[in-house]
Amino acid sequence: MTSHSEKGFANGSKAVGAIGSIDSLADHDLQELLDAVPDAMIVVDRDGRIRLANRQAEQLFAYERKELTGRPVEVLVPEKLAGGHSAHRRSYFDQPAVRPMGEPLDLLARRRDGTEFPVEISLSPVASDQGMLAVASVRDVTERRRIAAEQRWQADFSRGIVNSLPGIFYLVDKTGRMRQWNANLESLTGYSAEELDAMTVWDFFEPAEHPKADEAMRAVFEDGKALLKAPLLLKDGTTRDYHFQGRRITLGGEEFLTGLGIDMTDVYRTEAALDYLSGLQRTLVDASKRFIALDAADLDDVITEVLGRVGSYCSVDRSYLFCFRQGRSLMDNTHEWCAPGIKPEIENLQGLPREAVPRVVEMMERREVMHVPRVADLPPEWDSDRVVFEEEDIQSLVVVPIVVSGELHGFVGFDSVRRERSWGEEEIRLLEVLADLFGAVIQRERTARALRDSETLRTHAERLGHLGSWEWDFEQDAFLPSEEWRRVTGLRAERISLEEALALAHPEEIEDIRRQVRLTRDTGVPYDLEHRIIRPDDGRVRWIKVHAEIEGTPENARRMVGFIQDITERKRIEAAIAESEAQYRSVVDNIREVVFQADAEGRWTFLNPAWEEITGYPVAESMAQRYIEFVHPRDRKGSEREFRELMAGRQSAARSEVRYLTQRGDFRWFEVNVRATSDADGRIVGCAGTLRDITQQREAEQKMRQLAHYDPVTGLPNRILALDRLDQLLKAADRKGEYVAVLFLDLDHFKKANDTLGHGAGDQLLKEAAQRLLADVREQDTVARFGGDEFLIMAGGLDRPTAAQPVAEKLLKSFRDSFHIQGREFVLTASLGIAIAPDDGTTSQDLLRNADIAMYQSKGEGRNTFHYFTQAMNRDVERRQSVEEQLRGALSRDELSLVFQPIVDLRNARVVGAEALLRWHNPTLGPVTPDEFIPIAEQTGLIDAMGQYVLERALEQAARWRIDRDPEFWVSVNVSPQQFRDPGLVGIVDRALSSRDLPGQALQVEVTESVLLDERGQAASTLAEFKARGIDVAMDDFGTGYASLSYLRHFPFDTLKIDRSFVGDITEDPKDAELVIASLSLARSLKLKVLAEGVETEAQLALLREHGCDLAQGYLFARPLPAADFDEFPERSLR
Repeated sequence: MTSHSEKGFANGSKAVGAIGSIDSLADHDLQELLDAVPDAMIVVDRDGRIRLANRQAEQLFAYERKELTGRPVEVLVPEKLAGGHSAHRRSYFDQPAVRPMGEPLDLLARRRDGTEFPVEISLSPVASDQGMLAVASVRDVTERRRIAAEQRWQADFSRGIVNSLPGIFYLVDKTGRMRQWNANLESLTGYSAEELDAMTVWDFFEPAEHPKADEAMRAVFEDGKALLKAPLLLKDGTTRDYHFQGRRITLGGEEFLTGLGIDMTDVYRTEAALDYLSGLQRTLVDASKRFIALDAADLDDVITEVLGRVGSYCSVDRSYLFCFRQGRSLMDNTHEWCAPGIKPEIENLQGLPREAVPRVVEMMERREVMHVPRVADLPPEWDSDRVVFEEEDIQSLVVVPIVVSGELHGFVGFDSVRRERSWGEEEIRLLEVLADLFGAVIQRERTARALRDSETLRTHAERLGHLGSWEWDFEQDAFLPSEEWRRVTGLRAERISLEEALALAHPEEIEDIRRQVRLTRDTGVPYDLEHRIIRPDDGRVRWIKVHAEIEGTPENARRMVGFIQDITERKRIEAAIAESEAQYRSVVDNIREVVFQADAEGRWTFLNPAWEEITGYPVAESMAQRYIEFVHPRDRKGSEREFRELMAGRQSAARSEVRYLTQRGDFRWFEVNVRATSDADGRIVGCAGTLRDITQQREAEQKMRQLAHYDPVTGLPNRILALDRLDQLLKAADRKGEYVAVLFLDLDHFKKANDTLGHGAGDQLLKEAAQRLLADVREQDTVARFGGDEFLIMAGGLDRPTAAQPVAEKLLKSFRDSFHIQGREFVLTASLGIAIAPDDGTTSQDLLRNADIAMYQSKGEGRNTFHYFTQAMNRDVERRQSVEEQLRGALSRDELSLVFQPIVDLRNARVVGAEALLRWHNPTLGPVTPDEFIPIAEQTGLIDAMGQYVLERALEQAARWRIDRDPEFWVSVNVSPQQFRDPGLVGIVDRALSSRDLPGQALQVEVTESVLLDERGQAASTLAEFKARGIDVAMDDFGTGYASLSYLRHFPFDTLKIDRSFVGDITEDPKDAELVIASLSLARSLKLKVLAEGVETEAQLALLREHGCDLAQGYLFARPLPAADFDEFPERSLR
């Protein structure tokens, strides 16, 4: 699409053509033709001997021509490959089927000094008077491969940087349209790249969130930044909670919103789950405290109250307690709580038979929790149970067994009627704790009731004198027991001695009893003992209470009297009470939160074991100490203020987050929930509450902040945090009238070091570089990693712009010492650019852009230096930005137009076609040359639309001129490499032709060599499609690139276009004339037409005609003309 009069030179060469035969190897013209070709050329005979070589071969292989002549061609091949090369050579000569003309071969070659290098070789068979020869065109492709590899790495690196960002990265224009994003956005939302390209910001939020999104957009484009917390709407209709951090940036003169989205869904869910379980634990703690102060008469009310608290907190519709009776054949619903609007079922569930819910009873008997998330999914064997569940409208339920004294007592259950509900493992574990608590309370009440009954009987027995009495007559040494004594002890002998009575005692206690009897007889002090006896009649161990005293004084006492009472049942009851208390205490002790009580002075009066487990401080040592001694010094002031408010009665409860010290020397974060406690008279006497360990939650929040604001490799602030700090520096400098220096630093040749050492070592190199930078700046300065090998240093509080120079010099000096990585020594330098606020800008965007421009100035002047930004540096950047900005709307503003340069058939001097050339005139920039705007269009992707515009306008003119001028008239259009990458190019051309009822012969497509370098084969297939449609395919700029014979044979060309750089000097420079003549000869041998560009003189025209050139264009005939002027151009001959 550019005029040939405007095209520049390109480094490259032409290869010799497919020479059909050679009359003599001594032909001087042949030698000169070979020397005129930029590629190395070698002629080899059947025996592998080198017969001819050109000057380029001498330079490439470092041999003189006379040294090469006659030597075997394997001297130019590495020794390890010589054998294989020889076999391929013989095959080439001996088997005609493997004599490809112009198929390129990629091989290794060897210079005279033994160095090896990659080459591309094209072979052509040639007949001569000495037999069949092979002509080899050899090109060194070392640099081309290096450039291709570096380009691939740069593209992968840039793409990897964006895709490695945490969360989702996005770039949005002012209309809210998505312009750029990373791979995370596609994988997370489920949208394809094509779908995202058509979406706006608001498509990612539900309508209710649009006002927040509008406000965030406004804040970014007016204030420069914004934070949005909102659910992200995915393609499948679900949402995830996100924090979006957006900032305003300017690209190409246009403002955009760029930002990073961090997924907070799991954090929110974890917090909610932890809060929910913590609340459920607190509910159980409160329930246990209610049971502590329980009166027997209040038991039923408190059980129902606890069922209501737990059921309400867990958002169920019904909670209840069942008790078994008659050997678990029947069960009664003894307690029930129902949510508002839910029908009670307690009256319908009395005397429920086992057969009604057999599977429920079986699971309870196995002491298993029954969890049914969905009643409708129960298997057929649960049909009986399902009938009962559905009669009560139950959708989901969980049932937990209640065990009392080791026996199944009943169960506690929770129903969901209005919705389905699934219970988590931690919830079920806490419901098991609740069931244990119910079991302990029921056992305690049973025990207490039995104890009350026992005490009543004992009082009645005493009142009736039914105690077992006895006496011991000292004078007669006789032991006289009563009948009740005999019944209690089981000793029925008619005569019983004192020793026989004492022998009833348990062996472990008998000596203590004998000692006590002697003591009472000797001193007169009565004794009361409780001990065990072993009944001789049945061997059972019984507990008895014994009272004994002497009558009179020890000196004149004649007997000892006493009584015994069987207290076995009381002992059993006391043991049961102790066990019940232990079970209750274990419930409190096993709660994972710290449960505490403190007096009005703040001294601990109760701590459960969780305190020691979490803090490491023993409970015994912590008791009676003031709680404030364990609080982190920075939190003590607020904690004491809160405690005083509670003790003064100004608030009854409080919640806070406080750090408590641990015995390990660190601290833990706790959520403190505390309330004041009062005595019977209502006086505040202390406080009680819980401490919930939230350290992991706080650390997770800190980690999220770290990921969002710091570079994971170096630990330095990242781009987001750096820009925020720069904004703060600029605001402070504006208030104080100070300067701010922004230094943009890029590591020189870091890529080479990274490629040599590997990415792991490259990361280590970045870390050490970061440490050196930190060591050479002030504590208040900021060093940030801006991406890749770029760092940003920001220094505020400067009194003059030149104060940044010592900083820059110090930073560069820090890189003079070598780096030692993986046992290797590396020297790494840096290039710096400096921008000063407010002189070089007052916004972060302006300063970063200008510092970046200054840094590239340092790069351009040899690296390892620094430059201050100047306006002169900015002009080139601004010009390109202006061109790009104006170019984006050029098509829609109708600023583009075509001109046509006539193409003349030199056989009859008639105008047979025209080349379409694109022109741009912009009201702001004026005329802009194609050399300036075409590269920008290719880089920005605008070339596709422009190319289609040129194609359609050119064919419109061709259709008209084929009617008005010549039915065979055709137009020539340049097609860029970018267009050739579009798989739909052939379809676009087809539609453009068919819509104007034109055959393929009305169009010539010009391609350059860069199109032919496509490794995917797309170019070859596209050109073949054009050829099949009758479209003329021309190789443009022949002789200026890397074009070789292989291209001419491999691709379906119809025409060669000789570049104007050769045509312009053919009458003055014999070498140019020889090259043009050789090209004409080559084209004839390949049956190709030749079109010469840039013909400006009659002498040039005459030489071209003399040597058989087919077509020409240039100023000799006409300059490029608008379509209207072209209409006036002569149709007849131009002789």
